[in-house]
Amino acid sequence: MMKTFKILLGLLVFVLSTSILVAQETCQLLVDQIIENTQLACPELGDDQICYGNRFVTGVRIIPGLDVKFLEPGDLVDTQSHQGFEVEWYNTELETWGIALAKIVPLPLNEDEEEQPTISMVMFGSQQVWDATRSSPVRYDGTITSVTNMLKVPGDFETAFFPTTIGEAVTITAREINGRFVRIIDTRMNAGWVEITSVSTAGDVMLLPLIDVVQGTDPSTFAPYQAIYLDRIHDLLDCVDAPMSGVLIQTSSRPAMTNVLVNGLNIALDGTMYVTADAGYEMLIDILDGQAFLENGMLIPAGTRAAIPLAQNFDTLFPQLIPYDMELVNKLPLILLDELIEPVAPLSQEDIDNAQGRG
Repeated sequence: MMKTFKILLGLLVFVLSTSILVAQETCQLLVDQIIENTQLACPELGDDQICYGNRFVTGVRIIPGLDVKFLEPGDLVDTQSHQGFEVEWYNTELETWGIALAKIVPLPLNEDEEEQPTISMVMFGSQQVWDATRSSPVRYDGTITSVTNMLKVPGDFETAFFPTTIGEAVTITAREINGRFVRIIDTRMNAGWVEITSVSTAGDVMLLPLIDVVQGTDPSTFAPYQAIYLDRIHDLLDCVDAPMSGVLIQTSSRPAMTNVLVNGLNIALDGTMYVTADAGYEMLIDILDGQAFLENGMLIPAGTRAAIPLAQNFDTLFPQLIPYDMELVNKLPLILLDELIEPVAPLSQEDIDNAQGRG
């Protein structure tokens, strides 16, 4: 009896192991096929456009209350017309894995800048992406309670550019770090700063994302999707070969580094990085090639991961630099970027410390 039980148990283990191996083999083929299909679907991606690479991707239009689900892979929309996207997690059974590609032309650093760089972006997996120039992950409906002017810079009334009217409906998207001003967007999509006492809302303004304009991180100074907020929806994965959700960001070569704003953190990037974030917990930045500088001057060399705690209001705290996981990096859909790269090998902790001048 015991011998028969052992034989049956062995057969069960064999069947289960074989099923898992077949499922994983099928999963790898599906991942490869989806990436290839996305590459074939978006050859016409132009400047300041977003391409629907693979289902499911849902976009939120600038027109309030109007959402859109793309119909066919290869559908294109202008970055100006959408304020956010939600891409779905990988699901083997349903063959779903949201992928969207974007090409962004940053605002020029100065009037004499002739060479226009581009930013290549790949959004995939269980991720919400907001255009920080016109939206935010926490935003409240508000009403203007006193006549005032929108300011381009909080506290600097010489930058006033658009008057408001009492009773006007606005969206409140952020608060200035000193707490006196909030950033609003009106129904005509004008964005600016007003004193917090001139607007009313039922929301808790203390939970709004913080913006430190002294550091030059006001999202309105960036091109659409050059400044973004990220939030991972969940970490469910039923395929070990699918990468964790996130966003690949690659800057083209030019004399100066290109700035991108991610969750309020100003990053000067020359190369390629992978970013994923869980709001209220942590943001991870892997530098795959080139280098990046944070707004505090900290260098993140290629081969390094910056693990950055996030406060509830998307305020970024001091990062910890560690070697990144090469196994995870090798799963990323790098082939969908404008320029094909070979990620560098992870730096040792000693090399990271030496790059920071701590060795």
